[in-house]
Formats: sequence, structure tokens, C-alpha cells
Amino acid sequence: MKYQMPGSNYPYRIVLLFTIAGFCYICMAEKLAIWLAGSDSTQLAVYQTWTGLAFILLTAVLLLLLMRHSMHISTRYYQAMLDAQIKSEALIKSSEEKYMTLFNCSPLAKWIVDSESEAFILENDVACSLLGYRRDEYAGMSFRDICHTDDVDISERLFNEPCTVDCCTSSWVVRIVGKGGRQFLMRLDNVCINVDGRNARLIQAVDITEEMVTQQQLMRANERLRAASEISGLGYWIREPDAGTIYWSPELYRIFDVDPDSFVPEEQQIFAMFHPDDRVALLRDFQQYFSGSKIKDAERRIITRNGRHKWIYERIQIVKDTDGNVQSVEGIVLDITRRKQTEQRLNESNQRLRMVMKATVEAILDWEIPAKKVYLGNGFRQYFGYENYELDYRIWIDNIYKPDRKRVLAELKKVLADKNAEHFATSYRFLKADGSVAWVQHQGVCQRDGNGSPLRVVSAMIDTTASKEYMRKIELQNAALRDITFIQSHVVRAPLATLMGLVSLLKEEAGISAECKDLIAGIGETAQKLDDVIHTIVRKAEAIDE
Repeated sequence: MKYQMPGSNYPYRIVLLFTIAGFCYICMAEKLAIWLAGSDSTQLAVYQTWTGLAFILLTAVLLLLLMRHSMHISTRYYQAMLDAQIKSEALIKSSEEKYMTLFNCSPLAKWIVDSESEAFILENDVACSLLGYRRDEYAGMSFRDICHTDDVDISERLFNEPCTVDCCTSSWVVRIVGKGGRQFLMRLDNVCINVDGRNARLIQAVDITEEMVTQQQLMRANERLRAASEISGLGYWIREPDAGTIYWSPELYRIFDVDPDSFVPEEQQIFAMFHPDDRVALLRDFQQYFSGSKIKDAERRIITRNGRHKWIYERIQIVKDTDGNVQSVEGIVLDITRRKQTEQRLNESNQRLRMVMKATVEAILDWEIPAKKVYLGNGFRQYFGYENYELDYRIWIDNIYKPDRKRVLAELKKVLADKNAEHFATSYRFLKADGSVAWVQHQGVCQRDGNGSPLRVVSAMIDTTASKEYMRKIELQNAALRDITFIQSHVVRAPLATLMGLVSLLKEEAGISAECKDLIAGIGETAQKLDDVIHTIVRKAEAIDE
């Protein structure tokens, strides 16, 4: 838009006014002079002279007034122009000061770089403090000097990218190297500007080093979570009622034996894969889930597309907003088929054990340590006389003979504490239901988990009272035999040895008749035989003691 100076049309007005005045003078002056002078030619010349002077004087006065007015207007215009220029320069200076304030006080590193040479024109305080370069050092550097050597080509593409003034280009991720070699991963945004007639770029840098580190940590965490999910057989799903979609994790497809590329998780298809006997309970439970926001779980059976029967553990949580509206339904699914199979085998084993406990001639104790349950066999009634033995799990501890109880429990505790110990064996006295005391032999086996912690102790008690009594009688007999042996070897043999010595002396006496010598020889042989018998008895007694 063109602006016109006030009073710029005054010259045209003056010319127009002078033209009108001259035209009027030409048309009216001669007629006016003739009208005043009449027929007098001398007076006519005088009037013509005066009218001409009057015209000149009048036009001169009008021209003077018009020119003065025009000069006054022009003076005011030029003064306004001067004031506007001063004000504009002040605004420009203020704008530059504000721009520099914003440029220097920005929390982001910023540079103004020459578009052709890539030399630094200006840098803000953050760019100096972050990278450690002073402004006088920036003056002799180019932008590629602060780029990592492997990212120089990215810097070249940045400056080769066409852009227009006030139009931002795409972002670039570049490694920036500060003073001392410290590296920063930065996202660069740039815009083309004009600085003192030079094409330049205003580059703004955002430090994303920590962000990238966090992203890498999240990626590693997600990878570990995915690996853990695969190892544990754990999958999860999310259902958003408003969106009408169900999200399955990759592990969930593996649990249900379906192809993630072809199978779309929909309620009807998922429901059809549950065991027919569990579908009614599934519908009932799922309707009850929406009545509260607590976490609920259940164990169910499924039949996969491959016909495999599996057990799954499902844990579901309803997520609601502050108004109680359901936002999403989230759940985790764990394949517990192996655990269920193990439980089934264990139940069958326990059932067989119960039958053995009823049929055995021993009193069986089955102690499940984590569950704090003790199962007692039929022997407690058959051999110890307790009728309600199944209802009193403390019947064993409470009826250990008190003088033996502390020792037996200490031995059991020692076996449980030793991670390598498997067998438990001891003997003690046990009180029967009739108050009599029975000697028992107690042996057991300890079952442990992978960490060596005890899980179960299965043991058997045998009434050894009769054996103890028999052994006691044998010990008494052995004691009597030892006494007899002592008598034989010491008491009986002493006079026999004396007799044998006398026989030897009599044989050496002179003057004894032949008949007496034969009699003495017979007594000696008899004494020797008796001594041999005593030696045989002593050796056999000593062999029994050994």
C-alpha cells in the first residue's frame, strides 16, 4: 500500500487557481475597464493598467498564502516521519533486546549458523555451558566440529535440506561432542533466518540422552518380561468394552495353541475353547466380576484347537473410573497343566498310601509340613488302642514317654534342619491308650524341595516291647552264663589244677606200687579231661559275649 504525503497536491491547486484567475481576468478585465472608462481611451488605458496590477497583486497574495500553507503541512509531515523513524528504531532495538533475551535465556541449546560455511554466528548461554565452549572458541569453529565423526554426514544432510524463512524443517538426531569429549544425543530442529544479509539457520537442540537411555532400559525390561513370560508360561489379555476389542499377549496364543496371524481373539471363539463342564461356571463368574473391582481368580480347563486338554489359572481385575464405570477388564493366564498332573499323581499316591496305612502292621505317620497336616495310620488303634486317632493329630507327640520326649523331638528337629538328611530313626517309649508303656522303633523318610526345605515326613512306628522283653531275658541268661563261666574258669578249675598238680607229684614218688601208679595215672587223665571240658565251656561263653 502506497502512502501519500499530506499537502502533496498543493502545487496542482496553485496551478489550477492561477489558471482560473487568469481565465477570469482575461474574460472580465477588459469589459470592466471599458465599463468604467466609457469612451475615454486615456482612462481605458489607465483602468487596464490598474486591473492588471490588481490581478498580479491578488494572484501573488494567493500564491503566497498557498505556498506558506503547503510548507507548514510539509514541515509537520516530515516531523511526523522523523518521529516515526525514531520510534521504529526504538521498537526494533527493543525487539532485538527481547529476542536476545529469549535466545540467551532459553533452556535449550541454540546456535545461529551460516548456511554455507556452517560457521557459528551466535550461540546462547546454554550452548556454552552445556558443551563447555566459550564464545571466543565458538568463533573459530563450525557446526561439524561439534558433531561426532560418525554423524558428520547427518550434519551435511541437515544443511543441504532446503528450507524457507520461518519454516521449520524435519528433526535430526545427532551425537554432539562437547569440550573434553563428553557426548550428548540431541534432537535438532532448525529454521532458516536472515542475519545481516546472510542466509543462516537457527538450530535448537533438545538433549535426549536420558530419554534414549530410559527407552533402552524399557526395551530391555520388555524383552526380559517377554522372556520371563515365555519361561513361566504366563500370558495376559486386556478387554476394553467401549472399543469392543480383546488384546492377547504372544504367550497367550501359545497357551491356546492358535496362530496369532490367523486367529482373532473374540469372545465366542474364546468361550468355545473352554471345557464344556466349566462353561456354566465361567459365565456365572464373569457376570459376577463386574459387580466389584476386586481381583478374582479361578482354575479352569480348556481344549485347544489341537485337541489338547490343559488346565489354566486365570486372574482377572476390573478397572473402573471414579464414577464406577468399567474402563477395561484385565487378566493373566498361567498354564498349570503340569502342576495339575502332578497333583493328580500325588493324590493317587496319597490314596495308595492311605490304603497301605490301613493294611500295614505298623503305625504310619504322614506329616505334610507346609500344610501343617498329620495323617495317622490304622496301627494306632490296632497296636496302641487309640480309637479316635484320626481326629487328634497330636496323639503322637503328646504320648511320647515324657523322659524320652525332649530327646526324640530334638533328633527330629536336627534331621529337618539338615538339608542333606533323608532318614530319621530312633527308639523310645510310647504310652498306650490303657496307660501301659510300649517300646517302639520309629523310622521315617524326609521329602524336600529344590532348596532343601522339608516338605513331608512319612514314618512308621513298630511296637518292639516283646522284642525288648525277649532281649532282656537273653541278657539275663547271658549274665547267668557269664557267671557260670566265671565259676568254671576260676572257682571249679582252681581245685582241679591243685589235683592235677598233686597227681604229677605222686607220679614222681618212689616206692609206690604198680597198682597205685595205675590208679594215679587214671586220676590224672580224668582231671585232664575235666580241664578240657572247662576250657571248652569258657571259650563258648567268650564267643557269645563277642
